[in-house]
Amino acid sequence: MVKVTNVATDRPIKVVDDLRYRDDIGTDYYTLCMSSAWDPLLFDEFIGSDSCLVIHEPNEVCERIHFYAERELKNWTGIDTAVSYLQKHQLGPAFTKPWKYVAQKEWRFAWHPQDQLKNLPSIFIRIGSINRFSEIVGRPSVIGAVNG
Repeated sequence: MVKVTNVATDRPIKVVDDLRYRDDIGTDYYTLCMSSAWDPLLFDEFIGSDSCLVIHEPNEVCERIHFYAERELKNWTGIDTAVSYLQKHQLGPAFTKPWKYVAQKEWRFAWHPQDQLKNLPSIFIRIGSINRFSEIVGRPSVIGAVNG
C-alpha cells in the first residue's frame, strides 16, 4: 500500500484512485545512448536495424565524446553511466528506464544546462576516427546466430 503525505503539513493524503509516478527533469538536455554489451538479440529491440557499431575501446570513445562535447557545451554538466532499470537511478530520470528495456544494457551520456532550456537545437560533435578500435557488424543470419 502506498502512503502519500503532504510535505508542507506532514499530514496523510487519502488515495482515491490509481497512482502514477512521474519524475521531471525540468529542462531539455542532450543525450547519447548506446548498449554496453554485444548481443545479437538487440537487433530485435531496434526494429529495422541491420547493423551496429561495435567499439572495442569504449573508454577511449567516452573520453573523446566528453572532450569534444565540452567544447560545444561550455558550462553544461556532462556525465555518462549505466542506465538503471529496477529502480530510480541516483542521477535522476535521465538515467532511468522501465524494466521492459533491460535487455538493452544501455549506457547513456547526458548533458544538462545550468539554466532550464526548451527546444534545444541539434548539435553534432566530431570525435575523430575510431576505425582502429571499432567495426560495423551486420545483423547475424538466423543460422549464424544459432551456431555462434
